[in-house]
Amino acid sequence: MGYKSLLILIFISISIPLFSNVDKGEIDLRYYSFKGNDPISLAGDWKVSYKNGLTEFSQVPGSWRGNLGTVKYSLVVKSSGVGNLLFSLSQINTQFTFYLNSELIASDRQNRSMYIPLTLKKGDNLLEFYITNNTEKFGGFRSTPYLGDFNKVLKRYEKNILRDTLISGASIIMFLFFLVLFLNFRNDKSTLFFALICLFLAIRGVVTNDKIIFNFIPNLSYFWLNKLEYISIYIIPLLTLLFIFHYYKKSVLPRISLVMIGISTFFPLILIFTPPKIYISFLYLFYSFIGLSSLFIIINLSFCIKQKKEDSLRILVSIITLFIAAVFDSFNLFFNYFDFQILPSSMIVFILSMSYIVSQREIRKIKKIENLTLENIKVIRYLSKFVPNAFVKTVGMGNISSIKRGDGVDKDMTIIFTSIIGFKKELKLYKAEETIGLLNRCYSLIAPIISDNGGFIDKFIDETVMALFPGRPEDAIKAVIEINKRLEKFNSSNSFGKPLKMRTGIHIGSQTIGLVGDEKRVDATVISKVVNTASRINSFTEKISRDILISEDVYNKLENPSLYSTLFMGRVKLKGKQNFIGIYSLYTKSIQESDRLFSITMKKLEDSPLEKIEHVLMNILKIEHNHKPSKYFLNLIKKNKCLEDLDK
Repeated sequence: MGYKSLLILIFISISIPLFSNVDKGEIDLRYYSFKGNDPISLAGDWKVSYKNGLTEFSQVPGSWRGNLGTVKYSLVVKSSGVGNLLFSLSQINTQFTFYLNSELIASDRQNRSMYIPLTLKKGDNLLEFYITNNTEKFGGFRSTPYLGDFNKVLKRYEKNILRDTLISGASIIMFLFFLVLFLNFRNDKSTLFFALICLFLAIRGVVTNDKIIFNFIPNLSYFWLNKLEYISIYIIPLLTLLFIFHYYKKSVLPRISLVMIGISTFFPLILIFTPPKIYISFLYLFYSFIGLSSLFIIINLSFCIKQKKEDSLRILVSIITLFIAAVFDSFNLFFNYFDFQILPSSMIVFILSMSYIVSQREIRKIKKIENLTLENIKVIRYLSKFVPNAFVKTVGMGNISSIKRGDGVDKDMTIIFTSIIGFKKELKLYKAEETIGLLNRCYSLIAPIISDNGGFIDKFIDETVMALFPGRPEDAIKAVIEINKRLEKFNSSNSFGKPLKMRTGIHIGSQTIGLVGDEKRVDATVISKVVNTASRINSFTEKISRDILISEDVYNKLENPSLYSTLFMGRVKLKGKQNFIGIYSLYTKSIQESDRLFSITMKKLEDSPLEKIEHVLMNILKIEHNHKPSKYFLNLIKKNKCLEDLDK
């Protein structure tokens, strides 16, 4: 088929008025099968009665003009008697009440759904619509009413809802996408205005046709419904002008663009801040401005095409398509000559095409930024070796590039000191390269485990690692247990000589963490008595020959201490400390009976005489001659009759 024939068919299809089933206010459905047929159109000549007493037959869908108060539309439906029907109320411009055989069936105040269940009696059925038109310039039916089998009309409704939901949903997704894009690249405002275009197209999708907005805001008044419907169209020229103005960096007809933007701002403001009687009086002026702004946009984009600016031709085609559809549907809104809308389909095409155009431009920009930031990423990765990213996050900074001297925060954290036992003694037997290599291998084993459990290493001090855990104390304990398990595997493949062992002290408390230094150099540091206490506990492991010791504060903050193998090892005043601190031993293997007996003894220390405790400790040594905890506490008792660590 040639294009000329196709154009002729299209012209004929839009030039023929709606097929009329209703003639002179009546329709005969006595022999119509609702079950076997699609819903029937009730378009045609309805009887219309005006307030002044005049009566005439008027086309439905259709409208009257002027402030005429309440008008009654009447239709007589001849029926053989049928139930389970659904009446598609269509779109009515203003307030209405609906009567069937003089019985109130629905009204705009009672019914938000535009689909009303009906039962027709045998014989004549009188349908009466009282439509009030006190504020708007146009009143009546916007589209064709339908009557059909309940399930068939319901399927029609579901298709309409699906269409409107898809359009509005896609528009909302695009709105959020381009809004986020704008928030990340604020220097490009064109993405913001395109996001707003998508938003108002989404609003139009939910306030027109079947008005799915009532599913979310059932008490929304028709006053605000109409405002939303009009603003969803009247703001589009403004947003489109702003989009093009910023998309091409104000380089095309800037002065005229600003004038057009100023004029287009006037109409949305009138709609927002004035009642219908005022803003409706500007409708014809607005439609004139649509034509003027459309012409300006075409000229503007034509200059862009001539200057070979990117995407200008595709944007021009997309915008022309949307404007044609908007103008067509807007005029049809008031004159109701056609029973179809082209804007919904055009909106889908516009959103998809413009989203593709803008997205492609953003992809090009992102690729440029990506190339520019590769070197910065390398620098930041290198700096993170000196100031861990976890440290930066704990202090509350966004990234390492934003850190500065003086940044800091007070925070409750678990701190661990873990050391390689006997490393300094073995160090003298090997070359520097070998010992440094071994140390790095150990640290490479420890560091990932600490990181995987939510901690970060603050310092490497000789053979000791100091790490912080901002989360729960369980994170630190799990990390230490895992380190000891991995160390056993490490020893099986290590040629260093003696198997390596770790000793660990764990404490918890409030710590000041931040950056200190001068203008040329800063360093991450932790300032707190907790750090010193954790270090002392780590040293204390060597004195009682236990691999992992945790403070009583850590033990008390565990959600479920029974999950771990722990024993109370007594209270001791560590050197340099004023107060006694409770110590628990954490076991990764089976617990010896001598340790259990020792723990029971330490728990009774406050209630039993020191001499009795001394006697029990001596009995433990008879069971295990080299029980270090017992030897240590016996030595304290003999030296100063108290459990204060006086070693320097």
